[in-house]
Amino acid sequence: SIHDEEVEFLTATGETIYFSASAKLIKNHDCNCFLVEGTMRNINERIINQKQLLEASEKIKESEEKFRSIFENMQDVYYLHTLDGILLNTSPSVEKYFNTKREDLIGEKVQKLFTNPARFDELTEIVLDKGFINDQEVEFITATGEKMYFSVNSKLINDSNGNPILAEGTM
Repeated sequence: SIHDEEVEFLTATGETIYFSASAKLIKNHDCNCFLVEGTMRNINERIINQKQLLEASEKIKESEEKFRSIFENMQDVYYLHTLDGILLNTSPSVEKYFNTKREDLIGEKVQKLFTNPARFDELTEIVLDKGFINDQEVEFITATGEKMYFSVNSKLINDSNGNPILAEGTM
């Protein structure tokens, strides 16, 4: 017997359709098979949905790989932080400029990277007022004590109610 076996058929128009087949052999009184009894259920929609889901998953995977490659190879520093300055994410390029591991910065206050931590508060006020900043010159300090300047760009990220919760940008 077979149970719930996927079967593919080709229609007269060349379209492929899918069925689930279940069947068993019926024997006569001499134990000879003389009949096949079974059912076929149209599962075309389910199979098509599974194929579409698989294709969508592949496209998402490709998109994630492209994004990861861009993120990991960008020269600018990308950042995402809370409004009070807790760094949630940053691009690997931060290591080149700040002479410290990316992992050591995530979860820390970004203000410690500013030569003047009050400048963070000034920029946060502007971002909260306008929703963004562009090309703001900011002086930072590296883990080795070197000072360096960046042009900072940032925008607010709002929650579903429109309330600002995060800032992200590049420099």
